[in-house]
Amino acid sequence: MKFGNLLIRIGFGLLFVWGGVEKFFVGFLGGVGIKSVTAMLKDTGLGFLGADGVLILAVLLAGLELLAGILLVSN
Repeated sequence: MKFGNLLIRIGFGLLFVWGGVEKFFVGFLGGVGIKSVTAMLKDTGLGFLGADGVLILAVLLAGLELLAGILLVSN
């Protein structure tokens, strides 16, 4: 693998990790927390899923973003 590709993968991977961690923890790296992400998803029209459904979706989205970043950096 070329060095430039590696730098790009690490850069994008760290951005994804940062975004995932921001969604989980309030104040850490400027994060808003999972409650704010849940409220944002409700406001976008996903309120029909119910409170638990939107919370599960928020955790799933944040977890997938974090996992994608880890996989980009590690591969």
